[in-house]
Amino acid sequence: MLRGRVPDKYSELAMPRLGVNLRDPQHLLESGECCLLQNAYYDGSILPVPGTRAITPTALSASARIRGGHRFYAQDGRKRRIIAYQSKISMIDDAGSENILTSGTTTDRLTLFSTWPILDRVYAANGMDNPFYYDGASFGQLVGTNIPTPLSRIVPILDRLMVVTENGIERTDSRDDTVWSSDSAWATKRPVRPGRFTAIHPISLRGTDTIYPGILAFQANAYYIITGTDFGSDVTAATASIDEDSSIQLIDGSVGTSSPMSICTVPGVGIFWVTSDLNVYLLPDGQLKGVYVGDKLQSRVSTYGLNDASVSLIDSIWMEYFDRKLILGFPAGPSTAPDVQYWLDLRYLTAGDPKGSVWYGPQMVNTWGCVWREDQGGDLSLCAGEGLLSRGVMVYRAYQTDLASHVTGSTTQLPTMIYQDRHIGYDGGSTVKYPRDARMTLTMTGGTATAGMAELGDALAYRQPVEAFND
Repeated sequence: MLRGRVPDKYSELAMPRLGVNLRDPQHLLESGECCLLQNAYYDGSILPVPGTRAITPTALSASARIRGGHRFYAQDGRKRRIIAYQSKISMIDDAGSENILTSGTTTDRLTLFSTWPILDRVYAANGMDNPFYYDGASFGQLVGTNIPTPLSRIVPILDRLMVVTENGIERTDSRDDTVWSSDSAWATKRPVRPGRFTAIHPISLRGTDTIYPGILAFQANAYYIITGTDFGSDVTAATASIDEDSSIQLIDGSVGTSSPMSICTVPGVGIFWVTSDLNVYLLPDGQLKGVYVGDKLQSRVSTYGLNDASVSLIDSIWMEYFDRKLILGFPAGPSTAPDVQYWLDLRYLTAGDPKGSVWYGPQMVNTWGCVWREDQGGDLSLCAGEGLLSRGVMVYRAYQTDLASHVTGSTTQLPTMIYQDRHIGYDGGSTVKYPRDARMTLTMTGGTATAGMAELGDALAYRQPVEAFND
């Protein structure tokens, strides 16, 4: 090594294979971590975020937003894209044409969809109305015995449905969506902690030779597991049937969610959700206790992190899985729609790689209010609904790898990609650095002379003015 020369291993700039870290000081970041990957991600090289196409040629309605979306795959092989906005639930085909199913819902409500293959129906729950259903031919509201007002997504388990209500978690009779329990002494599942349930989500538990279906039930700061093999023969009866064996068990009384759209299952990895204290929690596949994976998104700098999400809009935070990435969207600062995204690279979690949680972002192009996968019957795409009122009701096909531009409402944007590497302190602020090669410049503008220095010979040239003085 030449005398006075900094070794290459200390002066070189590593590629951002460990993603962004907004929590630790910039001079303490590890090699491979970076400060910013705005509108970019790393996959062998730094790449811009894939583009977005519009499915709807123009806005279906101005000054409105999409509040829910879903792809219904019927057993007859037909596929139907369903969205909710204003007081409407509509079908949107691939050409963007709309078929309104109803105009009678409570207006502008967050709407969560789910499919029950047993009856070949899709259900819509918006927290105010009785459940809506659609079977590909007929659309309506459920009628029958003790029809609930769902406060969350309707979730199937074994041969019946479950849903959150003011009284707790209610269930149906076997293979029947018209008979529900109602504040039952045995059929209604209740929390052991104060407060109502905020969401439920399906989970599969592995036994020695069998996979047992279950349901995760959430409060704002707790989660439970509901399991069983027999959920009762008549849920309206005063007492349970002899073979009824369902149970609910508190797993953790400190971790929950207030963001139902953020709960996301990633096959082979586990179930993720955004906690009420604005972190990301992972329940690994086959386990009931999890870990936090969102610490690097706790920003201590000017860049928006997850801790900057608007608490008043916490139920608008969403997550979805696509192309081995967990995509997180949330409204930051004064925004009224999710305008910031971070992407978790799932390759490292699935491979057991010691890199751990690797996040890219912030991606700050789109304002999607809801996102859903379309991944059956030959489909493999990520779709999204516009969440900003001023852009109107637009449906997008997201993550288009062959496209650089993004349709946002009535306009098209080419996002600016910014990569900011870590600050390398060279063992302390008093250490003198000896550049291997350097270029000096001197410019004169308007009577002011400015001197500058640029390092040469590293992966990237680093430029910084070193002195300026008046003539």
